[in-house]
Amino acid sequence: MAGQPVVEMPRRVLVVDDNADYGALVKEVLQNDGCIVEVLNRPCDAIEAAKAAQPIERVFLDLNFPSQESGLSAFQKIRALLPDVPITIVSGHIDEKFTAAASRFGFDLLRKQDGVEALRGKMRKVSA
Repeated sequence: MAGQPVVEMPRRVLVVDDNADYGALVKEVLQNDGCIVEVLNRPCDAIEAAKAAQPIERVFLDLNFPSQESGLSAFQKIRALLPDVPITIVSGHIDEKFTAAASRFGFDLLRKQDGVEALRGKMRKVSA
């Protein structure tokens, strides 16, 4: 209808991190910014979510998990299922070797200690 404001649909974001406190923080921040956020704590659950019919517009994926599951392995599987969805690997331990891998495999990096504004910056990159 003419004259009706355009309402942007909330973005659906998948957060995969075994640290419940960090997952809750990210969820709160992104929900306050208008996103629909699903927090999972195992890479295998993230892969199943990527297979689901609900669209995902952004993934934040931890690198290190206490189980034998690997964040990098999950990244590769999610990337195959969702080739156009931006994926950011989140970690408290990012070194030069890992930065080189990010460039080679095509994922974005976020250091957990960079805080909420860095997280919001990653979301703005998607929206722009």
